[in-house]
Amino acid sequence: MNRPQNVAAEKESLQVPSMLNSWWKQVFSWVESFLYLWVRSKPFPKRADDLKLHPDAPICYVMNSRSFTDLFVLDHHCREMDLPRPLNHLAELTAGEGAYLYLAKAGLFQKKRGKDLPQALLNLVESVELKKQDVQVIPVSVFWGRNPGKEEQSLFKLLFFDDEHGGWLQRFIKFFVQGRNVFCNFGQPISIKELVAEQPDLISVAKKLRRVLRVHFHRQRDVVIGPYVYDRRQVMRNVVQSKTVREFIDKESEKKGKSKEKLELQAYKYANEIAANQSPYIIRFFDILLTWIFNRIYKGVEVRNGGDIRELALTHEIVYLPCHKSHMDYLLIGYVLYHLGVRVPHTAAGVNLNFWPIGALFRRAGAFFIRRSFAGNRLYSTVFSEYVHYLLASHHPLGFYIEGGRSRTGRLLSPKLGMLVMVIRSIQRRQERPVLLIPLYIGYDKLMEARSYIHELRGKTKKGESIWQLLRAGKILRTEFGKAYINFGKPIELTSILSQEANMEGSKAVIPLAKEVMRRINGAIYLSPVSLLSVAMIALPRKAIPEQDLINIIDLWAKLLHEVPYSDRFYFPEKTAKEFLKDAEKITYLKRFQHPSGDVIHVSEKDCAFLSYYRNSVLPVFVLPSLIASFVIQNRVISLEDLKLGCAGYYQLLKDEFYLHWSESEIVKAVDHYLKTFLALGLLVPQQNGSHYACPDLASEQYLALRTLGFVVGGTLQRYRLYALLLSQYKQGLTVEHDEFSKTCRLASQRVSILNGDAEIEYFDKTEFDHFIESMHNLGYIATADNVITVKEELQELTETLTIIGEERVQDPSKLKFLKKDEL
Repeated sequence: MNRPQNVAAEKESLQVPSMLNSWWKQVFSWVESFLYLWVRSKPFPKRADDLKLHPDAPICYVMNSRSFTDLFVLDHHCREMDLPRPLNHLAELTAGEGAYLYLAKAGLFQKKRGKDLPQALLNLVESVELKKQDVQVIPVSVFWGRNPGKEEQSLFKLLFFDDEHGGWLQRFIKFFVQGRNVFCNFGQPISIKELVAEQPDLISVAKKLRRVLRVHFHRQRDVVIGPYVYDRRQVMRNVVQSKTVREFIDKESEKKGKSKEKLELQAYKYANEIAANQSPYIIRFFDILLTWIFNRIYKGVEVRNGGDIRELALTHEIVYLPCHKSHMDYLLIGYVLYHLGVRVPHTAAGVNLNFWPIGALFRRAGAFFIRRSFAGNRLYSTVFSEYVHYLLASHHPLGFYIEGGRSRTGRLLSPKLGMLVMVIRSIQRRQERPVLLIPLYIGYDKLMEARSYIHELRGKTKKGESIWQLLRAGKILRTEFGKAYINFGKPIELTSILSQEANMEGSKAVIPLAKEVMRRINGAIYLSPVSLLSVAMIALPRKAIPEQDLINIIDLWAKLLHEVPYSDRFYFPEKTAKEFLKDAEKITYLKRFQHPSGDVIHVSEKDCAFLSYYRNSVLPVFVLPSLIASFVIQNRVISLEDLKLGCAGYYQLLKDEFYLHWSESEIVKAVDHYLKTFLALGLLVPQQNGSHYACPDLASEQYLALRTLGFVVGGTLQRYRLYALLLSQYKQGLTVEHDEFSKTCRLASQRVSILNGDAEIEYFDKTEFDHFIESMHNLGYIATADNVITVKEELQELTETLTIIGEERVQDPSKLKFLKKDEL
């Protein structure tokens, strides 16, 4: 490759600002330590391993503009993360060493922006070519505070906000004003050697490298700080005066004879009710407040699979879709995202939270308010949809709870499609960047609202949110709630889906996408010690067990779940069974009865209802292995073919209720995978050359673990049998009102619950019945229309099958008539 003519001798060209000897490095470290008496900074990412560095190539850190305070922050985190320090001369770089350079100089008030190619960058490229040694370029962005300020220029903004074009005077003032809130972002390394191989000459390489770095710095700033702070009144004006809203007002006025002025005034009222007013000051206030609160009530907040969120946000618009278990979700998600170094999303919140003073604070933190029902109010719907479009078109991250409300049982609710439809319509209208849907799983060791949920399920009226509930928050601050968990699910490329599905219009077309979101939420389950122990204790018929037996069960289950993880985003911590029990016992309703022959762990009937919630939140992980165990326990000996047949058939009923991620074509392979691990752990005994499987010895710990595992979905199967038997009383072609039949089923379930001594909250939940009816309809056993259920002939076969499978032993699995062997 040709050497550029305007490049000076090598020794001169490689002289950039750096500390050349150990004495200066020591002085540099002393000054840095002095500055950090005031400065508090956080790195992104927090681990050097996340940067995917090549150990044999030196590193050159590149900053957007020259700043010694930024260099001190960079060096501090390089030492903290065990990265090469940026204090070596570029000409002397070898493997394991680091240097730095910058793209522009800083003037008194503004950064000096020149069109000329930085000489230091050209020298770096030339060095790689001459020495034939690659150098990894890491772009580094240091943000002093996360307030972009308003769009208009002012002396106040120039001096106090982190403006990307600010000079050294601004940096000097920001050091004192924003020094406690500094963020240092490390980008992914760029190989200069690879760029050299792609370009015809060194100048082209340097120009491309500068262009790549500039784009990175701009995008990184947008991800961490965001666009300028908007004027809420201007946003409301833009929404109401948009073409979509104006056209609706014109049509509504012409159709119903209403005054355009009154309709426009009403639209402004709706916009004022809806629109957020996000403020960096309030977000920073919540950061400080929530750090204090979370340190008091939680032992920690565990976050998994969030490391790639910043990289995804560089190139995509992000829509977060979490499950909804508690009012704490709003605060927890924003807090976690803020500390992951990305912007806090604008989040849809129920209008019931719009009360003083919480409503105003939430609105300033980025919440926009949505009514529970639009109730045919097309003007409100149009204004709300246009506001959602504004957020996406203005590159604001968005968040909403696809379930629509908080789950009272721990299971995912059926998805509400309205917001998802609005997002899709916005993309179809105009979208510059691809859109990613990010499912989030949220879990808690102990739920603040658990008691009120149980009261609501048992018929008590829900108490509305108010200032009086806020005044009772002091009791919450004196309670320990264990840990909170957030796990990021596998993203969904919404833009690519829309490009393939050109006719995705209306709610019905969005149903498959919504169900996929739910499956990916469950695919990101974080199985905590509390949840695991809740699953085991609820499965026990008498809700009591010797401690050593419980440890044996947990140990075998843990090995099974580690060998066959539920999904690639599923997380289960590496701990011993004793550690799980110790952690769960501290925070849950487990009780210990001490005895010389060995302690007994038990839980009261009243407390079973609380444990049911934590069990339900992770139940999808256990559905398939529990189904396998249930078949084997009930049959004692069962053929491999019948076992696969039975699991595949029941999976059709269970898939949508638990939002399981395997397709019908994958379920047999999944069963095979589980069976191999069952055999390896001694949970099954092969017979007849492996064509049949039997239970292990009845006195063994493996049998106890298998039997308990089989009971995990026992309650669900029992409700299926009950609902099907009640439904089969209506002959083919007869109809029954949905609400009437729902009430009958719930009353029957509650009676069974009392007779069996069960306190599981599912027996009192209407959504359980709705899931069953939806599955029956989808599988063709019934027809539903206009709140009426019509029974079909196929239901009788299903009823016989469910009755047979509920007996102690299935004598003839071939009676499973609704299962097709040829599908296996």
